[in-house]
Amino acid sequence: MRRMIAAAFLTLAACSGESPGPAKKPPATAAPAAAPVDGAGLFAARCAVCHALPDVKSRGDASWAAEVRRMVQQKGAKATSEEEAAIVRHLQQANGRD
Repeated sequence: MRRMIAAAFLTLAACSGESPGPAKKPPATAAPAAAPVDGAGLFAARCAVCHALPDVKSRGDASWAAEVRRMVQQKGAKATSEEEAAIVRHLQQANGRD
C-alpha cells in the first residue's frame, strides 16, 4: 500500500511539469555598518591598564596625538590604528584646547 501511495505521489509530481530544482537562497542583505569606535571607552579601558588616567585637559591636540602614538609604538599599548585614532579624537574633543 505504501509503495502505491509513493508511486502515485511521484507520478503526480512528475506530471506537474515543474522540477523541484535547487532550493532558492534568500536575497542577500547588506552587512550592518560597523559601529563607531568608542574613543572614550577605549581611553578608559586601554590606558588605565598601565597607569592612572591623565586629565584630558592637560595637553593640546598635537600633544595628545603624539602621546598616544608614543604609548602604542614605544610602550606597547595595545590598539589598532582605528582604535588609536578614536582615542586621539576623544582626547582632542575633550581637552577644550587647540
